[in-house]
Amino acid sequence: MKKAYLTIDDSPSTGFEEKLSFLLDKKIPAIWFCNGCKLKERSVVNAIKTNHIIGNHGFSHKHFSEMTYDEAVKEILDTDGLIEAAYKEVCVKRPIKLFRFPYGDTGGDLLTERLQVFLEKEGFVSGNFEHITYDWWFERVDVFWTFACNDWIFKSGPNEDFKDLNDILRFIEEPNHELGGSLVRGDSNEIICLHDHDANTEQFFKIIEKIISVGVEFISP
Repeated sequence: MKKAYLTIDDSPSTGFEEKLSFLLDKKIPAIWFCNGCKLKERSVVNAIKTNHIIGNHGFSHKHFSEMTYDEAVKEILDTDGLIEAAYKEVCVKRPIKLFRFPYGDTGGDLLTERLQVFLEKEGFVSGNFEHITYDWWFERVDVFWTFACNDWIFKSGPNEDFKDLNDILRFIEEPNHELGGSLVRGDSNEIICLHDHDANTEQFFKIIEKIISVGVEFISP
């Protein structure tokens, strides 16, 4: 049976509580990578109370390669202050500091190395993700993924490869992908990337159900 860590980007949306409740009912742990601009509007304390992990996804979800170093640092620190406040609100010690770059954009040639050093200095870690065995996988301070569900199309619009939910469900069943891992082949654990968008709540449920149906077991980092 394949095992996978569930990571969810761009939280918290208007459907956050509904998605959280769904995962709790199924006893699925998750890491919610939150944008600071959304944390200013909505609470994530219920996720913290139920032992889900809140990660940092920058403040405004901009490309880090289009920022100066100081702008990038501010994006991270402003969001981290809001996450720390959420944990303090419910008197729960923050278990781990995790960061994921929006779009997987680590800062380009000018900022990538500097931001890795900064993240490490601030106490961020790559996470306790075990048994990721792909040749192309390497650990860094920020958290990347091995399997992207491409569910961002429900916010940004379809493309030539993913037009609707059916395309995503078929993709989950495919054994071989040009990029990334597979949920139905090999013995490597996976880090799955989903999104918490206002427009994808019902699709979110169906994607999770599909992942379960192909034999994936969700595990905690």
